[in-house]
Amino acid sequence: MTCEFNQRDDVIVNYIEGALPPYMRKKFEEHYFLCNQCFETLQDMEQIVLQMRGQGEFIFREKMKIGMR
Repeated sequence: MTCEFNQRDDVIVNYIEGALPPYMRKKFEEHYFLCNQCFETLQDMEQIVLQMRGQGEFIFREKMKIGMR
């Protein structure tokens, strides 16, 4: 299947953030189970978001400490 989403990363980020309009969300949900590219990218981005939500503040704080030396 050829992916119909030219700006896949933007669509996926907006999907994860809940920022897609309802019609677009439904269209993407119907699509990503049939498109390996979108499905894999969605899975990868969801893992990144989960890590950032769990450790993002810690990572940012540590980088700030290093930058202040």
